[in-house]
Amino acid sequence: MSAIFKRFPSYRNGKVTLHDIEENLKTLCPEVQHLENLKASVGLARRESDFDQIDIETFKRVFGFHFSSDDEDTKKRYQSRLDDMLDRF
Repeated sequence: MSAIFKRFPSYRNGKVTLHDIEENLKTLCPEVQHLENLKASVGLARRESDFDQIDIETFKRVFGFHFSSDDEDTKKRYQSRLDDMLDRF
């Protein structure tokens, strides 16, 4: 995931903008999965971000779900965080 993170056009000083991730994730990583949940992932990351930018650790934690379909724990954590976020609205 680190290699993908560094390929984003907005990568500077160890951070990437969320807009760049939303626009370019599928282009930079065609094997990415669960794109129907990408906006929710961006929303979760935005809550944890500084000035709409995230570092690699936040990227791994929030967007890891899109890269590992076999990891059930990640799916459960992501789903519970998504449910929490949707409950607040």
